Amino acid sequence: MNADIPATDGTPDIIRPSSRLRILYNVYLLVVVWCLVVPGLLILITFVDPVTRIVISVVVLVLALIAIMVIRRSCDSLVYVLDENALEVRRGAGKGRWVSIPYAGISSVVITRRRLPSYFGIASVRITYTTNPGESATVNLNGIEDPEGLRSLILGRTGEKPG
Repeated sequence: MNADIPATDGTPDIIRPSSRLRILYNVYLLVVVWCLVVPGLLILITFVDPVTRIVISVVVLVLALIAIMVIRRSCDSLVYVLDENALEVRRGAGKGRWVSIPYAGISSVVITRRRLPSYFGIASVRITYTTNPGESATVNLNGIEDPEGLRSLILGRTGEKPG
């Protein structure tokens, strides 16, 4: 979301999370590997033979590479679409992971700033809405560079005034 959020003109507004979201998730992965995996491998050195150490290290390396690939694909496929009637959160290639939220069902839009994402200049917008059976649900729009603008846009489409 590098540009200003466009006004409603009948065409859906497509908002992609910041590319810094992928960097943030890779930093999380680095912390997990550094704090959990590396000490675990160092402890294994004392208990297993060298061949098993190599096999375990290769498996851990492959798992880390798979995690990097999953982070890249999930960040690249994440799209927020604001059309005339609903907000759609699209994840993945198929429609199986899409969430469609009618503007009439949105009860609150809150900006969530956490410490590490704020260092990267991004925030999350948490949307609370009512589902068809009448239950309350939430969805987070992660990696937003201009959360105030997105919040104003969503509230404008719901008919509420941003406060």
